[in-house]
Amino acid sequence: MNEALKSARLYNKDGECLLSKVEIADTFRARFRGLLGRTRIEKDYGLLLVPCESIHMFFMKFAIDVFFLKERNGSYEIASTARNVKPWRMALAPRGTDAVLETAPGAMSAARSGDIITIS
Repeated sequence: MNEALKSARLYNKDGECLLSKVEIADTFRARFRGLLGRTRIEKDYGLLLVPCESIHMFFMKFAIDVFFLKERNGSYEIASTARNVKPWRMALAPRGTDAVLETAPGAMSAARSGDIITIS
């Protein structure tokens, strides 16, 4: 049985929509499943894992970009990024990471550490 994930959009500090569909995995089961079983993800899609400190790519079929996030008054600051993480790899988060955002490679190519993003 697949549980339905909450869906939102992701905006930069200027209000520009960067991802039109962000699914929020905020239960153990949803985080455990993550992107497993998918063969690809769309450029305008992201998966937000909350809470989360690191990710693995075991059994994945495609690469992703990973954004390690720190919660900041209802928004998130990008603490660190791991670009084009390939299957069978791991990405460890910096200390204090509250959430992780997974996207298609290059979907948020302009996003950098220190940027503030909002998911609503």
